[in-house]
Amino acid sequence: MKEMTPAGGNVERGKQLFADPKLGGSTNDKSCNTCHPDGKGLEKAGANLESTIQACIQKALGGKPPAADSQEMKDIVAYIKSLKNAKTEKAPAPSS
Repeated sequence: MKEMTPAGGNVERGKQLFADPKLGGSTNDKSCNTCHPDGKGLEKAGANLESTIQACIQKALGGKPPAADSQEMKDIVAYIKSLKNAKTEKAPAPSS
């Protein structure tokens, strides 16, 4: 079963793209996962996530970033947002 977000992104496909060293036609052997293992730290990503992803693909991977409204971008964003949701679900309840 595909895990979809309200924005139409596929979390599992986003995770695959995140680990793909060929994303955006990368000119090196890096993937998003190289600098952000298992998405570490990205659960804190700010509001303009698409621009951040595009900059990383262009600068760190040496590739051409997907358009902000593309299915690839929706999938990557869905994966990153799932990390935030997973962290929130695992957080202990505040004690009173």
